[in-house]
Amino acid sequence: MAVNKVVYAATVLLDLTEDTVTSAAMRQGFTAHNKAGEIVTGSIEDKNSASLTVSGSTVTAPAGYYAAAATKAIAFSTITVSSSNPSGGNNGDVWIKTS
Repeated sequence: MAVNKVVYAATVLLDLTEDTVTSAAMRQGFTAHNKAGEIVTGSIEDKNSASLTVSGSTVTAPAGYYAAAATKAIAFSTITVSSSNPSGGNNGDVWIKTS
């Protein structure tokens, strides 16, 4: 039985009822408790340069978490895929740079 709220002597000790965590928001191998108090396991796969595929001048970067910049050379340039904003910060977006 999952527990999502613990109250002792009218004091709330733990309250998960408004949590928004989902498996789709966490990397594989990480766990948390959702608003129902159930264990949720992350489903976002770790990716790297080997995850990128090239077909002609098209580079496909599958969805996932890129801990470091992933790079693939193509006929006309090099593509770098990064999960960090080159201007600073990291909001989970993927940034693609050509050179």
